[in-house]
This record gives sequence, C-alpha cells and structure tokens, in this order.
Amino acid sequence: MKIKRRMLKAFSLIFLVVLIFVVFYFVSMKKIDYKNNGKYFDGNGVLINFPRGELNIEKSDFESNENYTITKLSYDSFGTRVYGLVLEPKVKNNVGVVLLPGAGVSKESELELAGKIAGLGYAVITIDQRGAGETEGIPPDIEHEFYSFESGNLTYYHLMAADALKAADVLRNEGIGKVIMIGESLGGRNAMIAAAVDDSIAGYIGISTAGFGYKDSGIMQQDNFMHSIDADYYIPKIAPRKAVMMHNTFDRNIPIDAAKSTFSLARQPKEFITINDSKCNHGYCRSFYEGLKRSLESFDNG
Repeated sequence: MKIKRRMLKAFSLIFLVVLIFVVFYFVSMKKIDYKNNGKYFDGNGVLINFPRGELNIEKSDFESNENYTITKLSYDSFGTRVYGLVLEPKVKNNVGVVLLPGAGVSKESELELAGKIAGLGYAVITIDQRGAGETEGIPPDIEHEFYSFESGNLTYYHLMAADALKAADVLRNEGIGKVIMIGESLGGRNAMIAAAVDDSIAGYIGISTAGFGYKDSGIMQQDNFMHSIDADYYIPKIAPRKAVMMHNTFDRNIPIDAAKSTFSLARQPKEFITINDSKCNHGYCRSFYEGLKRSLESFDNG
C-alpha cells in the first residue's frame, strides 16, 4: 500500500509539473505571437490590421433639404452597435468623407461641419464614437487597456479606429469609390490611425489634433502599448497618400506646437494649414472653411 501511495504521489507531482509547463508554454507562445506575428500588431506594437467582417446595416429616414438628404443608420462593429448619420448630396461626386467628432461630441452636434462638406458635393458619414450619443461604451482604465493589449487583443481605443474604417465600408456600400478620413481633436487621432492602417483610404485631414508625443521608456511592453495608441507612430504610414493638418494658433486645448510636432513626422505629400482666429478656440472654426475646401479638392483631383 505504501508503494502504491508513493507511486500515486509521484505521478501526481509529475502531472502537476507537466501541467505547469504546458500552461507556461502556451502563455509564452501567446506573447511571442503578439510581439512578433500578432494578427493585429507589428513587433513594435503598431496596428497593422483590422479584420472588419460584415456590416449588418440598419437604416431609417432622418431629414432632407435642397442640398442633401440625411439618413440615420447603425452597423455592427466589434461587439458594439455604432450609430451614424449619412449626408448624401443631391449633386455628388465619387468621393466620400468619414467625419469623426471630438471626445463626447455626438453625431448631431457634428452636423454643421458635415453639412458644409456635403454642400461641396461629398457624401459624408459622421458617427457617435464609443461612449458618445447612442453608441454605447465606457472607456476602461489604462491598466485594463494595457493588460488587454498584452494579451494580444484590441483595446477600446483601437476599436474606435476600427469603427471609423467600418464607417468607410458603409460609404463604399453606397457606391462611393474614394474615401477620406477627417477628424476633430480625439476624432482626428482616431482618423489618423484608421488612415494609416488601411491603405485603401485616400487621405487624411486632421483638425485641432495631435499625437501624444510619447518617448520610449526602455520598457518594451509599456513602449509597445503606447506606440499602439499614439497617433505619432501612425502619421508616417499615411504616405504616399496626402496628410493635411489644420490648427488655430489660439487653440488652448491642444497647443499648435504639439500639432506641428506630429506633422513633422508625416512624409510627403503633406500640408499644414494655420489660422489665427481669436474668436475660436478648439475644433472646427469657420476660418478653416477655405483651407478645408481646397484640401478636399486636392484629394478629389488626385
């Protein structure tokens, strides 16, 4: 009996050691897959791919005027229903715009700018980004985001860029051939990342936006995580498509020097448009209109 008990204990110990080895093996393999061959990120943590899947669009009428019709819609994106408005000009060309609002700004609040763009003949989709308007979402704390990233998963902030690319798919589903990403503030960062990840996006316009200006700490996991969410690491990847940034010298939320620092990382073709509007602070200013119009025309003719 003692021999059998000893053998049982020995086998149990061996089984436990093997189990621990197997667990650590698969965990380490998962990390290696993320760091070197991940399906979403490159070896430096920068996003390289969004497998977007089907759209599953639902539409309803919203309103119409003499220049364009507005349709309300929603679509599936990575476990969330994203709500948006599509402005379709009565006279339009083959170029469309994904317009991303700033943090906490609803699609309805973005209609003034969307209407100006649609008035120039461009189909526009503007969306409630996660946590704004009708689109559900609560930004998790940064520690949760980091551990999600370490597991090789897309985080909340990555998914907002993925939502933007699915909005581009909505426009293509409507017959639009060329799509431009435009964003204000946080939306500008998300649009920058989306344009960099998908080279089918024709170009990018950022309004009152900038990257984080992150400098490497020497801790690989931390650095890779920050690379994955800092637009500074994406703007060089937009080329050879054009990148435009527009900024007000009186912007108190994001200093113009921060925008210029991000812009310096972009490759040609690129353009930085500056206004000096003391009556406007952050986001789209009416003084931007002529520069915006000219930039859109450059994409249209490109």
